[in-house]
Amino acid sequence: MPRALLLDLDDTLYDYHPAEAQARRVVTALLSHDLGRPEADVRHLWDEARRAVKARVGPRGASHSRLLYLHDLVHRAGRVDLLPKVRQYDRAFWTAFLQTACLRDGPGSGPATRSRWSPT
Repeated sequence: MPRALLLDLDDTLYDYHPAEAQARRVVTALLSHDLGRPEADVRHLWDEARRAVKARVGPRGASHSRLLYLHDLVHRAGRVDLLPKVRQYDRAFWTAFLQTACLRDGPGSGPATRSRWSPT
């Protein structure tokens, strides 16, 4: 008997793109403040870090890891002093993502996770 079931629900039960866009806005604002750089620079660093992680990791699930993107981004920005905050940035990303994700129209539509997810 299976003990766990993993489902990939991106764009199946909820709209992925609005939630991901909001999560990126939140983490971009945090990084912009902490790095002392404009948000446009942070978005550029994110894109570079994302490409570098995907090239390094290859076609594996880990190539989608925001934690790895953020780690690489902090290094690219030359701010290794912010490495202890990378997990906080990752948590901020996923908290914003889950608070924004909404189920598609149909039975039970509405916020996808607010009633059963807590960032504790």
